[in-house]
Amino acid sequence: MFIPEPAQPDKGCNATRLKTESKALTVAAFRGRVPNEDFKPITIREGTKGALKSSAYYQEVYTWDGTSSIYQKRSLLIRVTDGTLKYTLTDAAATELSLYQLVLMQAQRCLWKVPSWRNKQDMGMSEYQVRGRRAWYHHIARCIMAQGYVLQEKLLAKDDYPLLSAYGVSQVII
Repeated sequence: MFIPEPAQPDKGCNATRLKTESKALTVAAFRGRVPNEDFKPITIREGTKGALKSSAYYQEVYTWDGTSSIYQKRSLLIRVTDGTLKYTLTDAAATELSLYQLVLMQAQRCLWKVPSWRNKQDMGMSEYQVRGRRAWYHHIARCIMAQGYVLQEKLLAKDDYPLLSAYGVSQVII
């Protein structure tokens, strides 16, 4: 944090706003300053085409919007996979999670995207033809309940049918 020094009598008024002495950096520019040796290789998971490998770097950084009187301490995770740079700013401290856990959490963003996509495709969430707000909420609630039922059926049958899909559950019901 920068605390302005009191102004000299011949220098004018005291400073009222904080001012940083360093310039703002983009993540790509920051990545250029970090040596490749500091990036740790991590195997995320085994895939159909082999292991998905990345290199990752973690550091605590400070963010400031330039106008407020407070700054925020964040954790910056940079992951490079096949030349693609991905980064995450998080509140998680280095003592809470390991680098491997942070990389897994960043790589598993599909865990919330896929169910939403499946709900649109399999449950008919995007096939509503209503005009009122209340009818739309009823339709979305029914889609979510249907997805919950399909998930329950898939969990019950996971030992016998490990690849059971929502379409398969609907065919069994009909």
